[in-house]
Amino acid sequence: SKGSYKETNWEIMTWKLGKNWLASMNHMTNAQIVPINTWCGTNLDWEWKYGGEDFQNRFSRDMIRTTAIGLQTGSVPFVLGTTGIRGQFTPERRKFLYRSLLGSSLVHEIKNLSCEGILGDIYAKLFDFGYGSADCRVYRYWDKDYPLQIGGVDAVALVLVKGSEALMLVVSYDEDGTADIRINPEKLDLKKGGQFINVESEAVLPASGQGLGCQAPLPKHDFVLIHYR
Repeated sequence: SKGSYKETNWEIMTWKLGKNWLASMNHMTNAQIVPINTWCGTNLDWEWKYGGEDFQNRFSRDMIRTTAIGLQTGSVPFVLGTTGIRGQFTPERRKFLYRSLLGSSLVHEIKNLSCEGILGDIYAKLFDFGYGSADCRVYRYWDKDYPLQIGGVDAVALVLVKGSEALMLVVSYDEDGTADIRINPEKLDLKKGGQFINVESEAVLPASGQGLGCQAPLPKHDFVLIHYR
């Protein structure tokens, strides 16, 4: 309608002025229709495949990068992740599903509409490190200058770098295993003699066989948050 068109243009104008422009949210649900979503401040995905399946099984990495990450339209990406967890589960299973959701969304820089429990806890740790600030560099696993090599398991990572330290969210797309994580020194110049710390357990992780890196146990479809400091 004409009224909606005016409102949408108002959203674009507020964005250009650096104001809050997130109010225009499109429930796009696996349909990244560029002529429509370009006019939206945010896109909201994953409003489907509800149930109790691991999120790595629900949504492939190729599908997420094609439809959900918002880069095609300049929209901030959100998902209805917790809404999609439906069924009767043990507390342990529900906690795992939240971790599966968090890993598979956050490694693609996608925000969950709800940030309860473990979701908010991990986001807080990233923000405490500097995520979103001007002096924090961000590397996604599909970037050409992605600085990690991960062996041993099929896993991808979101890498944050601030000063000479790094924070890495390493996410499993595999069975239980051990991730052999190595930092490419030609792409990242970090402090010498630092340690790799499991942020959640505060355990020091053993070094990898060669170069700058570590080995980390990585359960199936779970994640490990590692701070090099």
